[in-house]
Amino acid sequence: MRMLKKRLFNMKKFDFEDLEICPEIKTFKVFQVSKMPDLFLEVEFKYPKTPAWKGCIPILEKYQGLDKTQLPKEDVVEYVKNCYNDLDPRNSKTWNADEDLYWSGRSKADMAKLLFDVLNGETQYHQTNWMCRQCTDTSSVNSQAASRIRALKQTHGYHIATKDFKCEFVENIQRMIC
Repeated sequence: MRMLKKRLFNMKKFDFEDLEICPEIKTFKVFQVSKMPDLFLEVEFKYPKTPAWKGCIPILEKYQGLDKTQLPKEDVVEYVKNCYNDLDPRNSKTWNADEDLYWSGRSKADMAKLLFDVLNGETQYHQTNWMCRQCTDTSSVNSQAASRIRALKQTHGYHIATKDFKCEFVENIQRMIC
């Protein structure tokens, strides 16, 4: 584990970064989630009749036991293609029905569900997007959002990437103040 941590903090370049796999799939940089060993690969997926989705997919996650960092480039490219298919917005009705069924069987006292609902927002094209921490009011449902996010990952098995992201509105306000 010591070697893994050292390598993560040095953030070597992976051979599956900055690729155009096909016109619909591009990969960009790998980033590490703050205070975690988790690594995510930034991607851009283009689907028919929707704007390009700019998000990320997990390549190393502590709680899920996922590690794609040691695989050959070809295997990671295949994984990225599978993620592209799995994340197709045309599947959103099925995903949401599955999640409704999953959460209906959980305890009413499960505070993670409230946070899940806040984080599970989607656009008119049934795509999720990065959410600005200042604009996403997680405190309205839970004052300990970081703890609940950890519960969504550990207990409920969700893949959640967090990074410092500010929306255009917040960026504009900060520029006006400075």
